[in-house]
Amino acid sequence: MGRKKFEEVEYDPIEAEAKRELARQVSQVGSPFTALPVSNAQPKESPVNRDEPRPPVKEPAKEISFIGSKREISSRPERKQKKRSFSCANPDQDTELDGFLLRVEDEARTHVPFQVLMRAACMAMMTAEEQIIAEMKKNPPSACPATFAHAQYAQFEEYWIEVLGKALRKARPVS
Repeated sequence: MGRKKFEEVEYDPIEAEAKRELARQVSQVGSPFTALPVSNAQPKESPVNRDEPRPPVKEPAKEISFIGSKREISSRPERKQKKRSFSCANPDQDTELDGFLLRVEDEARTHVPFQVLMRAACMAMMTAEEQIIAEMKKNPPSACPATFAHAQYAQFEEYWIEVLGKALRKARPVS
């Protein structure tokens, strides 16, 4: 059997994305859309009121039409957002952290990965090492409690939030 002759076709990213989106919509399980081929049949003439003007007949379409209301389209499950690997002590703190990250991204007008902010925070803490140690000497930390001892662990976290907050405020900016 002979090989098909190679034909160079220019890549159109907009058309390719439209095809991928169409394929996603059609292939979703439980999708509110039902793919139906558009019928090429002409409407039958009604014997009543032949004198009334008819709307112009459109060319038969060779596309797939989708049946679904706007409400069904908007209730479609959204694409799952990538979840960061770090999680807070409780869902409220996770929500608060997500809100903070969104506010930072809105102000920066670009995506700011969580890892970038954590590296920056670590570097800021390293530059404030002297101030952290000074704060720890004023108020020594307790031993790290077990993670299942929720009340003690929360107090331990609060201690470090307070120490680091004070130390970072006192630290000189990096030049």
